Amino acid sequence: MELYSINTASIYYPFVEDLFHSAFPEKERRLDKDQRENIDDQPLMSCLLISENSAPVGFITKWDFGKFLYIEHFAIALDRRGQGLGSASLAYFLQIHSGIPVVLEVEPPVSIEAQRRVEFYQKAGFHLCKLSYSQPAYPDRANVSFDMNIMCYGSISQMFLEKVVFQLYSVVYQINN
Repeated sequence: MELYSINTASIYYPFVEDLFHSAFPEKERRLDKDQRENIDDQPLMSCLLISENSAPVGFITKWDFGKFLYIEHFAIALDRRGQGLGSASLAYFLQIHSGIPVVLEVEPPVSIEAQRRVEFYQKAGFHLCKLSYSQPAYPDRANVSFDMNIMCYGSISQMFLEKVVFQLYSVVYQINN
C-alpha cells in the first residue's frame, strides 16, 4: 500500500477524477475546474493516490490546517472494494499523520449504506462528534446545505471542534463567517 501526492498533470489523475464522479453525488463534490484548481494551486490541499503493486486503487483528498487534517474525499475503486484496501489505506494514512487530529464528514447513519460507512470509520478509530452540523453547498452548486455528521480521530475538545468547523466553512467551502 502506497500513498502518492499527485496533481492534475499526473497520468493517474483521470483515474482519480473518474472515481471522484462515480463515488460521490454531485452535491458532495465541487465542480471539476474548481477541484483541479484546488489540487494544483491550494497549498493546504493534497490529492493522494492510493496504489497497490503500482496500480491505482483509490484516492484521498486532504486539507492540512496544521493543528488538524480534514479528509474531504476518500474512495476506493468499486472493483477493489471489499478486499481490505480501504481499511489498510486509512490505517496507513493515520499512521503517517500520527499525533494529528483528523476530521471528516459522513452522512447521518439513517440508511444501511450510511450506517456501514460510520461503522467503517469507527473500526478505524474515529468517533462521531456531538455537534449539529450542516455541510454547506460547494461554490457554483445548488445553494442547499445538508445535514452531515463530523467524525474525529484523536482527542478534540468541543471548543476546538467549533474552530475546526469555522476553518471548514471559511476555507474549504469559502463561506465568509
